[in-house]
Amino acid sequence: MPLKQRLLISLYLMLLATAIISVLSYYSLKTGATDNNFNRNYSFEKAALINAAAMPASVRSIAGMSSSNIYLETDSVNKLYFVDSTMKSLKAVMIPVVNNDSIQSLFKVIVDSPFVTIAAGNVPAVMESRLYGSTLLFHRFPTHTFTRIAVIGHNSYLLRMFDKNGTKWDQIFVQGNTITGHVNKEIKLSQQSGDAGFASDGLLHYDAFSGLVLYNYFYEDKLLCFDTLLRLKYKANTIDRITTGGTKSGALFKGDNKMITNINPTKDLHYQSCTNNGRIFINSRVKADNETAAAFRSNAVIDVYDIITGKYLSSFYIPFYKGKYLRDFRVKDKIIFVLYDGFLARYRLPML
Repeated sequence: MPLKQRLLISLYLMLLATAIISVLSYYSLKTGATDNNFNRNYSFEKAALINAAAMPASVRSIAGMSSSNIYLETDSVNKLYFVDSTMKSLKAVMIPVVNNDSIQSLFKVIVDSPFVTIAAGNVPAVMESRLYGSTLLFHRFPTHTFTRIAVIGHNSYLLRMFDKNGTKWDQIFVQGNTITGHVNKEIKLSQQSGDAGFASDGLLHYDAFSGLVLYNYFYEDKLLCFDTLLRLKYKANTIDRITTGGTKSGALFKGDNKMITNINPTKDLHYQSCTNNGRIFINSRVKADNETAAAFRSNAVIDVYDIITGKYLSSFYIPFYKGKYLRDFRVKDKIIFVLYDGFLARYRLPML
């Protein structure tokens, strides 16, 4: 089987396993386990709802924010919505991307107004345009399939890319520029397990306030911090440590082909996260010993860490909205925008 096809199959399996794990995690956490051996530092204060608005069913994540608008990614790579910060005016904007199955299979849209970045991990390619622009710059970049991307400057990116070490595939961090095409690979920064990156899957963020890059793991109590030149700053542990669970990779045989996948999908520790003003906000899926099962079942828990030091600061709740758990969220100063299935809500951040 060609290398490209093997990579695509492995990536599809990884995304499927992640989806299964998230579903199992949600329902397993509803049992409200009480003995995880850690406490949270907060007064159990909830974010205060300011207002909410219905959103099209096609909206799947928050693509970016400006001083006046929130930009929303949809399930179609060439269509965005944006809503003003009071959420009273919703408009659509088209991106000049020629859609196809390869692009549509794995994409992420990032808006840093007026610039728009479209990351197509399976192509692999990074495309750049402007809001309301009619032109699109298409870069065949980087060299292999990638799963995560963060914009660190105009034409400059950090990515989590597939890489082969001997006979085994894993994922590593790379930094590169779409104009020059040059890619710098990390040196002993990632956790290497030879499992195509399943166990170490997570979310990648660039925090402009501190100038640092954060990677928080889905299935482990780990937070990785490094600079834009891929130099490690620290490895920290999040507070929600558990002694059971995690994820374990294994072989899946399909005909004569051996592929790596997940063989024990259990609950994940973390779901969504974002950064703002030198802090990282992580949605934890693990109940602390000092919170009630009832509160945990009806709110999303957000743990806050200082990016410079990696130290835990405090926690707060984002309530369910119309019985729905958050799908994505962003923090901007003292306001939190939370995306649910079919709704976008605006909350006031509790005193931290």
